[in-house]
Amino acid sequence: MQVDGAGRVQLVPALPVLRPEERVFELMLDGWRNQQLSRNLQFATIDQRVRCVRRFVAHMNEEPWRWTQATVEEFSADLRTVRHVSHSTLRSYHCALRAFTSYVCNPDYGWDRVCEEYFGTHPAQVFFDWNTAPHVQEGRVRWFV
Repeated sequence: MQVDGAGRVQLVPALPVLRPEERVFELMLDGWRNQQLSRNLQFATIDQRVRCVRRFVAHMNEEPWRWTQATVEEFSADLRTVRHVSHSTLRSYHCALRAFTSYVCNPDYGWDRVCEEYFGTHPAQVFFDWNTAPHVQEGRVRWFV
């Protein structure tokens, strides 16, 4: 299994994969990094987003192909009640995690097929408007005279 420069995974069926959970997750991050580089995002932005995904996985002890809406809500509640993060920090986490799940859920990149083959399931988008922090100004209407 390898990731090309565009972030697409390529299976090499003759080669066994040791510790497939770790390998697939690391390749997902490598592919996502490549995809973000092709979008010309800043290195610091990419690194911050990758760290966010790693923190989420470590905190929840769940691989991306096992994430659920309940996982998102539990993580968010912990950030707010235990770590007391600001609204903007929570929103930043949600945006990074939503971007990652958008990447791994896109069939063009092939992670759905890889995960089905190795784990019998596939990643799904679990970050929605109704379970993530909105932009602070989305609800405000400004009237200029």
